[in-house]
Amino acid sequence: MFDAVKERDNIVSFIKDYYARNHLKGAVLGISGGKDSGVVAGLLCEAIGPENVVGITMPCHSKSRDAADAQLVAEKFGFEMLNIDLTSTFDSFVGEIDKLGTFSAEEKKNADINLKPRLRMATCYYMAALLSATKGGTYLVPGTSNLAELFLGYFTKFGDSAHDFEIISHLTVEEVIKVGEVVGVPPKVLYRTPDDGLSGQSDEEKMGVTYADTARIIRGLSGVSEEDYNKIMKLHRGSRHKFAMPHPQRITVETYPQENNEPQWLFALEPENPLEGEGEFDWRFHKDGRHWSKAYTRERFAEKYSLEKIIMLLNSGITVQKYYTVDYQTYPDITLFVKENCEYDEPLALDEVEEMFG
Repeated sequence: MFDAVKERDNIVSFIKDYYARNHLKGAVLGISGGKDSGVVAGLLCEAIGPENVVGITMPCHSKSRDAADAQLVAEKFGFEMLNIDLTSTFDSFVGEIDKLGTFSAEEKKNADINLKPRLRMATCYYMAALLSATKGGTYLVPGTSNLAELFLGYFTKFGDSAHDFEIISHLTVEEVIKVGEVVGVPPKVLYRTPDDGLSGQSDEEKMGVTYADTARIIRGLSGVSEEDYNKIMKLHRGSRHKFAMPHPQRITVETYPQENNEPQWLFALEPENPLEGEGEFDWRFHKDGRHWSKAYTRERFAEKYSLEKIIMLLNSGITVQKYYTVDYQTYPDITLFVKENCEYDEPLALDEVEEMFG
């Protein structure tokens, strides 16, 4: 059972500890008028005080209600609100692009939509640097994406995904709302239908899936149709490029000695094709030069370590590894060892790994 009060206390404690350990002063974040930025702002005010929180509204061909709802959040929690209109900046940028040739509105649609959050995040970081220089301490930019958005890849790379630390990345939309109720986010903001403020559609309309079904998949619950499951997992798998920057991999061989001095490949009992069979795998957890390990089947591992638990482990500095045998392929915070010289000689795809955490 999700306990919103305990979760609120847990997040506030995390922020306080992080700021104290790193000698930080404040936070700068965009206030969209939606629940995610509203909840994050409220949690920050509890943790470091409203006098150290600066919100920014950044209209860019935006709806007037966005600024009005954002103001409700600022008034509720008592932090300073700045308004930096990016409309002319956006228009000037697009005008320069138009000089390169004639492009249809449809051709420019995706580029235009994603430019806006990138301009906004550049603005947040500019203000964070400016305030750090003028207020006598370091200001950071917190993330405002929730777990469902991250799972679906519903964010702009180097836009709203840019941040210095996460606050609600382990919470589904429903859980964010419950925490928001405890924090006291104005109802008009908290229960507002989620939309990106850019495309003219709600999040769910734009994606063609619901946050409720996404949460069921993340938490390993039933009740999702096969069609919707496939849609959600297609979005999930299609967003891998937003998390991992591809690069060449160093090849290593890791062996353990046998009694007969012959090398023992890690997981000699592994099925020849690592995508088949129900054998156990060696899951290792590393931190500060130490590690501990446990053998689980995929199903048992998923029972004990759901995606949100993995995120919590990674946030606490623990690296999770799933071993096969030798040369490795690295994905975000997860190192996979795959078999060499067998029929299946390709690294496991990230979506196949993530399914284990579902």
